[in-house]
Amino acid sequence: MTLRFDPQAVRTYAARLSEALAYVEAAKGYVKANGNFSTNESGLIGYIFPHHRSYMDALNQMLAHLAKITDASESSMRGIAGTYERTDKRSAQAVDASYPAVVRPPISHEAQERKYPEPPIYRW
Repeated sequence: MTLRFDPQAVRTYAARLSEALAYVEAAKGYVKANGNFSTNESGLIGYIFPHHRSYMDALNQMLAHLAKITDASESSMRGIAGTYERTDKRSAQAVDASYPAVVRPPISHEAQERKYPEPPIYRW
């Protein structure tokens, strides 16, 4: 079993949470602009639904809580992605450091000709 983690996918999800936060804020604005009205404005709805004010208070509390959770989740997801990237990098460095050093041939042709002569050519 292998655990694969894609930090970019988590960042994409965090961006979606950021979008959701914008929707929650828009809903809060809508409720504030259209949900509250005075006793004189209540008319029929005040008669049918006398607990409208307490319902609106509960709705505002729920939206504020949702905004708080969404914002905290978005920043946590970004932090998690960064933590996994740093952990993967440290792990890769530790694995690389555990292997013995390998002597590599020089890059320039002049140095290669001096240190590594051409192998003999065998004719059949």
